[in-house]
Amino acid sequence: VALKRDVRFVLRPRADRQVRLYSAEFGEEGSFDLDAIAFNRDKLWLNYIQGMAQSLEQEGLRLTGIDAVFSGNVPRGSGLSSSAALEVSTAHALLAASGQEGIIAGPRIAQLAQRAENKFVGVNCGIMDQFISELGRENHALLIDCRSLDYTLVPMPEEAALVIGNTR
Repeated sequence: VALKRDVRFVLRPRADRQVRLYSAEFGEEGSFDLDAIAFNRDKLWLNYIQGMAQSLEQEGLRLTGIDAVFSGNVPRGSGLSSSAALEVSTAHALLAASGQEGIIAGPRIAQLAQRAENKFVGVNCGIMDQFISELGRENHALLIDCRSLDYTLVPMPEEAALVIGNTR
C-alpha cells in the first residue's frame, strides 16, 4: 500500500558529470563523479544515490551531473522503505536532469533500484519495497508476483483503514 510519504529532489542539471548534493534530512553535503563512482564509507546515504546512478549507467544511459537538494519524510529504519524511496526518487531525478525521463519506468526502475541496493550498497533486499515506491498509487494495494514481476493495483475499500504501529 502506498503511503503519503516521499522523497523529493530540487535540482539543476550541470554541463559536466559531477553530482553535488545536499541532504536536508542529514544536514550534509555529498558529491561524486559519474565517471568514478566508489563506495563512500563516511556518508552511507550517498551510496544509495551512487548505486542508483551506477545502475542507470549500466543500462546504457549516459547521465548528466546535477546540483541538488533532497529531502524525505519516510522514517528511516522503520521498515517503511526509506531506502527504496530514495533510490526510486534518485532515478527519476537523474533521468529528468539528463532529458531521459520515461525511457525507463515501472518494473524496470524497481529492478534497477533493487540492483543498486543489492550490488552497490550491499543490502540483500527483495524487490517489494522498490516496486511499491515506483508503482504504488493512492487508495490501492499492490499485488506483486515477485517471480514474474507481474503486478495488479487493487483498489482499497473506502471503509478500510491501514494501521502502522511502531513496536520499538
